[in-house]
Amino acid sequence: TSVTVNVAKATPDADVNTVNIDAGTALNNNQLTGTATLIVGDHLVTVPGTFTYTTADGSVLGVGKYTETVTFTPSDTTDFDTVTTTVTVKVSKH
Repeated sequence: TSVTVNVAKATPDADVNTVNIDAGTALNNNQLTGTATLIVGDHLVTVPGTFTYTTADGSVLGVGKYTETVTFTPSDTTDFDTVTTTVTVKVSKH
């Protein structure tokens, strides 16, 4: 007897820290920090990967508070899904 087991990719929860920049500063993926996690059994596991602005990288925003779209790409794309989320960008005067 044989059994086929289909295992789907896991989808992590991505949480991006607020970005605080001065007016005139272009958005840059290096500004993004956060975590992507997944509960496996009873354990919280961190999923390694990178955060990137989905459409705004290189944009210069005026003073204010913005919501920008961010993509988390896991280092292991075989076992984990890419996730899209948002980040708050606060732009202040110098």
